[in-house]
Amino acid sequence: MKVSKRTHRNIFVACMVFVMAFFMSGFFTIVNVGIVQNFFFLWMKSFAMGYVIAFPIAALAAPLILKLLSLHLEITE
Repeated sequence: MKVSKRTHRNIFVACMVFVMAFFMSGFFTIVNVGIVQNFFFLWMKSFAMGYVIAFPIAALAAPLILKLLSLHLEITE
């Protein structure tokens, strides 16, 4: 499937945020409440809130970070 560079970046950001929010919310749910009877519900609630917050932040930050890196780093083959 062919997609634009922008679409590719957005899909990448969405996938990275999904993975990061999923595992971090699970970890911090265990740290904060332990493995309790409604653990899975608490984890998914935390994950949903984390994803909703993290995706727009990552979508805005990624292009800025890439631009800053390109100004200071040279990519070699």
